Amino acid sequence: MKRSPSAPIVNLRLPVNTQGVDWICSDLHGQFPVLKEMLKEVEFNDQTDRLILLGDLIDRGPSSLETLSWVLSAPFCFSVMGNHELLFWASTYHPELIEKHLRLGGEWSSSLSLTQRHRLVQGILSSVPLTLTLELSMGDIGIVHSQSPFDDWRDIESSEFSEALAKRCTWEWARSHQNTKALVRGVLAVVSGHIGSNHVVQNGNQLWIDTIENTGKPTLLSATQILQQYMPPLTRLSR
Repeated sequence: MKRSPSAPIVNLRLPVNTQGVDWICSDLHGQFPVLKEMLKEVEFNDQTDRLILLGDLIDRGPSSLETLSWVLSAPFCFSVMGNHELLFWASTYHPELIEKHLRLGGEWSSSLSLTQRHRLVQGILSSVPLTLTLELSMGDIGIVHSQSPFDDWRDIESSEFSEALAKRCTWEWARSHQNTKALVRGVLAVVSGHIGSNHVVQNGNQLWIDTIENTGKPTLLSATQILQQYMPPLTRLSR
């Protein structure tokens, strides 16, 4: 499906990692030293393992530029777009949004040259999608910053980019507190960040693991941990 080169990728599918471990990490907000220490603790192997990030890489913390530059350049690292990356991209082309970005922790970006800013934006557009589908031997895990935009994850793969879809993937989180416990079909689990908490929040086969604001550390879990610890056998029915 064709897309505009100036619009984000909607979905990227990652094939099964047959060599190592897939690690999923919540929002970072510029806390790059914290991430490096956590990767060291789990003995992350950058030759075989993969790191999948849930977006909101930037803003608020002390190392936004370093964090974003590292994510865009590390071949073993993949990230979806968070609302902060969405705003950084949008404010580049819509100056009226710059003040909003600054208010939300984007002061670091004011020191960027125009060339630096455009290089980062192009990196985001070329490699930071709205959603990721992580293939595992037993099924797929959906990765999106705030919540699944659809009741069936497979609908994402046939969707084109729109402002409405971007907001649903990066801002909205109503699924986290609905009482339905409904499963998102087409995947074993959906993992998101976005909603600050001091613990993992679960509703049906969806998890929200954003803990950095409340605890000072992001949550880092392997894909296997997510399925074994949080997903009931009922998730088999979502396929």
